[in-house]
Amino acid sequence: MARTDAPAVFARIHQTFESYWHTQVYEQYSLADRPRLDAALLDAKGYAHRAISRTAQRAIDQLSEQLVAAYAEMLLEPKPHQRLVLDTLEHRRQSFYEHRHLVVAATGTGKTVIAALDYARLCLPGRPRPRLLFVAHREQILEQARATFRKALKDPAFGQLLTGSATPPASDHYLFAMVQTLHRRLGAVPSDHFEVVYIDEAHHGSASSWREVIEHFNPVEIVGLTATPERTDGVGIADLFGGEYTTELRLWEAVDDQLLAPFEYVGVDDGTDLRHLAWHQGDYAVGDLAELYTGDHERVRLIVQAIERWVDVPAAMRGLGFCVSRAHAQFMASEFTRLGFNADYLEGRHDQAHRDEVMARLRAGDLHVVFSVDVLGEGIDAPDVDTLLLLRPTQSPVLFAQQLGRGLRTSPGKSTCLVLDFIGQHRTEYRFEERFRALVNPARGSLRTQAEQEFPFLPAGCSLTLERVVRERVLARLKEVTPRAGLAGLKKDLLRTEPKSLAEFLDATERSVEQLYSADQRKVSWTRLRRAVGRSDVPTEPSDPELRQEEADPILTPRAVQLSL
Repeated sequence: MARTDAPAVFARIHQTFESYWHTQVYEQYSLADRPRLDAALLDAKGYAHRAISRTAQRAIDQLSEQLVAAYAEMLLEPKPHQRLVLDTLEHRRQSFYEHRHLVVAATGTGKTVIAALDYARLCLPGRPRPRLLFVAHREQILEQARATFRKALKDPAFGQLLTGSATPPASDHYLFAMVQTLHRRLGAVPSDHFEVVYIDEAHHGSASSWREVIEHFNPVEIVGLTATPERTDGVGIADLFGGEYTTELRLWEAVDDQLLAPFEYVGVDDGTDLRHLAWHQGDYAVGDLAELYTGDHERVRLIVQAIERWVDVPAAMRGLGFCVSRAHAQFMASEFTRLGFNADYLEGRHDQAHRDEVMARLRAGDLHVVFSVDVLGEGIDAPDVDTLLLLRPTQSPVLFAQQLGRGLRTSPGKSTCLVLDFIGQHRTEYRFEERFRALVNPARGSLRTQAEQEFPFLPAGCSLTLERVVRERVLARLKEVTPRAGLAGLKKDLLRTEPKSLAEFLDATERSVEQLYSADQRKVSWTRLRRAVGRSDVPTEPSDPELRQEEADPILTPRAVQLSL
């Protein structure tokens, strides 16, 4: 606008400016007034009540600008195997309209990176980011996940933590939440509030609190992440994520692809007799194991002898020892220290600062071994660890794989990870195959056959050695193993083997067709079994009684089914 076009408007502007200029509210400004101006600006921004000095606030603002600039320069690039998972997720969404997924990837292959980059792909230019929920059960895992998402999005301020110590509104738009805290607040969060949901360590999904959290939400996209979807109780989790695994990368595949370090597994006889211990819910009672192992100096002597036999330079090892209880971990650390090792222990009551300090000493070589109970299984990144001491038996493939994963991360100068598994005399209920299935590819033959042939099909650079006493004991038990009885056993074996046909299932589990169809008082059929584990490719049960009977007819004539195979 020119003055000549609107002289009256310009005259009013001039009069108003002059009236302000000559009032006492306005003062002449000079460089000497800079502190007063800064204080007034901080007060206007709301900083005055925080008792932050002007100099400190300027430093904070500068650091914030530098942090934003640094994140803008970050580039979180997927590795080839991660790109394959990302492309598969994108393809299944766009081509098949599938929006519930379960990603199975071995510990150490970067499941959180996959989630962060997948979310970054879902953030479209020019649109608000979809509301995000990331669920885990440990605060440290959530902190690591949020940091990874911030790198993927190049945004240092992205996301809030919902934990026992940090409690933003549960309906925050971008939330990294502990499942326990979120479960208590479900009533305050609408089911459609979050558009994208990631469930870390999704194998916990069969637990009631986890399942209630997962089933409460109705997002546009949900992705479960786990290294070990199989559970010892036979309860599946695939039904929560579309009924099947979207992608799989098992441990032996990850080692073959050089994503993880090769392992040297050694089964060592530790001289203990567990046959008299109580058996509780499919495993040994923890209290009985703790009482047996804590104070057993002879077992410690055998463990140290095994280290001297198998570790090239014991004084240079960086080891983790997995114990059964706090007292057991303390005892092992004390005994190893007495015997000349630099040892320490970690347990649940230690805060994160202490855990970080102990693990830093291990990385630096100031410690030879750290013994732990329940704190090194998930969310711990220790790539320098080259020796694992498995000091407790377990029937849980989840726990075994997590312990193994602590030592298989790659590191410069690290060629392999030595795994010393201390094995005693077990009850007849104890199934050795649960332990070894994490290490061998079932497509290469039954576990018993591979054991008899001394495991010829391991990934390159790996070995699986059973010392003489252990080998005789394990082979004898594998030969005695019969297929799990009952519907629960069938379901567990079906989830484990994932066969494409009935014939493939019978071959993988070494069952006869009579054993299958005679289970559960002849109420089992191939269709009903697959339906029982939530397979999405099985039709729903017929409502008509005659059709249900027709579906059950083959059960009464297993020989006919066998001939049809």
